[in-house]
Amino acid sequence: MTHIYTFVQAQDAGELAQAHRIRYQVYCEEKKWLEKADYPSCEEKDGYDPHSVVFLAFDPDGNAVGTARLIIKDDSISLPIGLNFKIGRRNFDRCCEISRMAVPRKLRRGNVAIGLIRMLTRYILDHRDELKHLYISVEERFLLALNLLGLEFVPAGPAAFCCGDVLVPTRLIISELESSLMRNNRSFYNWIMEDKHLLDSRGRNLLNVFTKNGGGAPGTKRSGSHRYARISLVNPPLDEGAEKCVDMGHWLPLNLMALSSYLVKNGYRGEIQILDQQVCGKEEMMERLACFKPDLVGISPNINSYRRTLEIAESMKRKGADIVLGGAYATRLAANILRNRECIDYVIAHDGERALHRLAEGMEVERIRNLVFRNSGNVHANGVEHHHAASHGEIDYSLFIDMEGYFRNYRDSLNPGQYARPATIMTHRGCVWREKSGGCVFCSRIEPFARFDPAHAVWDRLKTLKEDHNIDSFIDVGDDFTGDVSWLRRLHSFRPPDMKDMGIRFMYSRLNNLTPENISILKDLNTSEICLGLESGDPRVLGNSRKGHHPVQQIEAVRSLSEKGINIIAAFMVGLPGESRESLQNTLDQASRIMEFPNVNELIISVTTPLPGSKSFEMLMDRDESFRRKYGNADVMDVPEIQRRWMSGFCETDYDTVMEYADRMRNLSEKAFIEFC
Repeated sequence: MTHIYTFVQAQDAGELAQAHRIRYQVYCEEKKWLEKADYPSCEEKDGYDPHSVVFLAFDPDGNAVGTARLIIKDDSISLPIGLNFKIGRRNFDRCCEISRMAVPRKLRRGNVAIGLIRMLTRYILDHRDELKHLYISVEERFLLALNLLGLEFVPAGPAAFCCGDVLVPTRLIISELESSLMRNNRSFYNWIMEDKHLLDSRGRNLLNVFTKNGGGAPGTKRSGSHRYARISLVNPPLDEGAEKCVDMGHWLPLNLMALSSYLVKNGYRGEIQILDQQVCGKEEMMERLACFKPDLVGISPNINSYRRTLEIAESMKRKGADIVLGGAYATRLAANILRNRECIDYVIAHDGERALHRLAEGMEVERIRNLVFRNSGNVHANGVEHHHAASHGEIDYSLFIDMEGYFRNYRDSLNPGQYARPATIMTHRGCVWREKSGGCVFCSRIEPFARFDPAHAVWDRLKTLKEDHNIDSFIDVGDDFTGDVSWLRRLHSFRPPDMKDMGIRFMYSRLNNLTPENISILKDLNTSEICLGLESGDPRVLGNSRKGHHPVQQIEAVRSLSEKGINIIAAFMVGLPGESRESLQNTLDQASRIMEFPNVNELIISVTTPLPGSKSFEMLMDRDESFRRKYGNADVMDVPEIQRRWMSGFCETDYDTVMEYADRMRNLSEKAFIEFC
């Protein structure tokens, strides 16, 4: 295979025709993403070509072997990325999009693609005063390669099926391109600034050279094959006095399983331990940590387990381990945590799989996206990147946990029902309602947009779990299983014939999309139980809370689900904005009506707790100066105090009255429970 190529910007009709023929070969003949019959001239071209700068690669014999184009936005066109993806409201003035990068199959592992990237990058740098944003939609693997080269592309919206594959819409700021290249990968930047028309690889794979070498490029190891040889991943025990979930013990620790699976599948060769508070008490957890002797401990706390997290961190720090926190609570309070707690070395904000892997393998901390750390006494937060899908790589359910123990706990749970071996999965991350409306007033989710895994991938995952672990159903822990109706219908239509007996043991759902048609789909998917976030029986309070539904819809949905034999967990919340004795009575009356339906398995009553990152926490910080002074730089939250402060400022009744009605709702049934947060 040759190691010398030349690259040019297409100048005439003949060169453009060569680019079109390569695109036809790749997109019509090889990948079959486009129909050959639509291109009788064997040239794939479209209406964007007249608005594009086209680049070509040639081998030493003068054969065209690769092409790419840069679409320059003007008033007469919309960029393809804006038509094919949900990327919100964007100003596309002075923007461009990389498109139709095509390299024949036999050359894709060579250097043609990186040569085209160099041509594109050099052109953009040369025209940086004319352009503002650069867009590209790519497979996640290719996005990783681009960012390892030093190009700081970030997702501009959720991934979607487009052009024959699941692609991520991404964007970078052109004015920052040169500085990011010089900072992230100086050797690649220097190469870009050489002769852009000639590529002589000298037999090397240049993508590997510029993403894995030791000359300051991304992926540099600090010592040996990895920095940390033994990693413990921990879901910590609840703080003393914190209310336990009424039905825990069988929810697999997907957060820890995702992290460990990603580490293993991406080449980490150290030892990993998973410790989950559902199946491991505090004393046992500390003993197992001491025996394992990790050099890195990763902990995922929430507001009700943060004090225990600090106990574990301080103990393991004294034993020589580094400590990293992750998850929603740590993400929201990362700067406060690192300012206040010397025992915490790092916080991984937002998605953690890739960042933890890079940290474990010894990449320089300044280069790890999503990492927050101390630098010369100051807290530094690197740039943020989000994965395009709910499952960032497949989780290996055979690694590091005892599935049978969780199955046993399930059979002893509150309402096991017809299924015996449900596996916990996550088909989606984020909430469609939050993406559209800003979310409910109490929501503290950290995902900027909803991400659903492809329907066929979900079924493939379930089929593997059925074959490997004999599961009969699944528990979905995403926010709103019916949030994307088109996805729900694809999931239904893509179900393989040999999976028709697979059940949905549990899911969360908003009311808005529970139409008769969609409930019929859920019934045909063998849905056993749905947790409905009803929150209040008072329309004014529901409006104040930005729930997006009315109490009448609650009764209609519960009735429709009852008629289909689908069980319900009815979740209410007391102490919402504008709560009064009258609204609490309306909620009590509504809960009483709901409990009359035979398919209601449980009634959950939560007490409103403004969590860091929620609109309610922001409201409390804005209004209450003393609260702001106490908690503005804090990392430990006093839940009862926060609840009282909230109700004093935003309810038309007091804390004691709210708790009185919570108790009255609990007394409606033996199947009613209060959760404080």
